[in-house]
Amino acid sequence: MSLNVETDRTVKASFLVLDVDGITPLEGLNDDDFNKTLLHNGAHVSISTIVTEVGAGYYYVTVTPNAAGLWLLTLTAPSDDIFSTLITVGALGGEAHLNVAYDSLATTLYCDTWLERQGSLIPSTRLASARIEVFDHDGVHVVTLTDADAIPVTGRAQSNGRYALKRTGTVLVDNRPYNANVTIVDDIGSITSLQAFSTVG
Repeated sequence: MSLNVETDRTVKASFLVLDVDGITPLEGLNDDDFNKTLLHNGAHVSISTIVTEVGAGYYYVTVTPNAAGLWLLTLTAPSDDIFSTLITVGALGGEAHLNVAYDSLATTLYCDTWLERQGSLIPSTRLASARIEVFDHDGVHVVTLTDADAIPVTGRAQSNGRYALKRTGTVLVDNRPYNANVTIVDDIGSITSLQAFSTVG
């Protein structure tokens, strides 16, 4: 099950619990009979979750996520029956930022890129990949950099949450504007932002 709600909005999700035979509805369970795991953006959190019996093996769980992001609630019944619900909370938009330097003598393009969601920098431990597609002012593709171009360690962001990308052999024209589609993937999803920069002659 997947739900989309606002921050501090109580979620109520119903589910069916079956006995070990996988057929018979399991009745008479209390809140304490369930093993509960609640993750927020991959980290364990401790927020009240309450399971209530409806009848005929049906129950519902209530939880009130208090921050934007991706929440995963997993309940395990005594019969080892498992119920999971994915809850997307709040606006998950963000911006992939870009800072560029170009060495025309060495024909080397340097790009620093990072991701912010709701004004907060996403740490490197939550980043999965980065991709920068550069186009000239006429919309012609010039070069694509990925996290495979990352320095000092290929495929990884630096500890400060930024990808430092370097590509040698890239020819850009001095004093010209360029556009870049910057895509960064984290543990929530991907964000693509259009960024602009200019070379200096």
